[in-house]
Amino acid sequence: MLHKQDLLKHMKQPEEKLLFAKALDQADFCLQKHKATFSDFMDLSKCIRLQEIVCRIPELSFQIYGCLDDAERKLFGFAPDYMEMTKEMFPIKVLKIGIAPKFAQKDLSHRDYLGSILGLGIDRSKIGDIVLTENGAICIAKEDIAEYISSQLVKVSRTPVKVEILSELPENIVSKKNVQDRFTVSSLRIDVILSTVFHISRAKVQDLIRGEKASRNWSVVSSVSVTVEEGDVLSLRGYGRIRLEEIQGKTKKDRISILVGKYV
Repeated sequence: MLHKQDLLKHMKQPEEKLLFAKALDQADFCLQKHKATFSDFMDLSKCIRLQEIVCRIPELSFQIYGCLDDAERKLFGFAPDYMEMTKEMFPIKVLKIGIAPKFAQKDLSHRDYLGSILGLGIDRSKIGDIVLTENGAICIAKEDIAEYISSQLVKVSRTPVKVEILSELPENIVSKKNVQDRFTVSSLRIDVILSTVFHISRAKVQDLIRGEKASRNWSVVSSVSVTVEEGDVLSLRGYGRIRLEEIQGKTKKDRISILVGKYV
């Protein structure tokens, strides 16, 4: 039996501690019943922290999987160390949310799809990534709620939709659309970059950062002076997510030229 209190004693946030406690319950059940078990979806920062915990359980093996190559929400799969685990074992379903052709011009966002799904009474932990497509979206979901979504989701933001459960992820699906653009900034501080890219005042960005509304590589940031490096993924709640693709050097006016990818 796992000693959850010892494993979680350094965790301070009650919500996160509860999430990890549930995941460790699945790990414990796996070891007791000698069968694979699975957590709910969690973001990458939580995946990293949970991995640090379960690595301290020698008799347990695990995999992390979210269906997409660069999924931002994943499940933990637990198995006894002698059992081989495959991706096919994960209780994940791929949902195709299609918009009728006469409504195809509707510009629906990730927030529209997620809000409509959660509006069915579904917990966020049951939903993985949502990828926008030309005529709708692909939603990754836990197997136990896939049928419910397919039968109950009939509208997204007043737009009629039809949901189909697919046997596999379509080959032409990429997880996120990354639109690249160049900017010049006075420094590589996180507040400067977010202010420049999202076209909002630096003072407002600083307030959002201090209110823990920003993250760097899926970990919450509360300091406005954090330095951003190439490859870092930044998000600002309510505005979006970006990736610093390249630091291209100084301009003649001694500003820094950067290439940024925006996830849309």
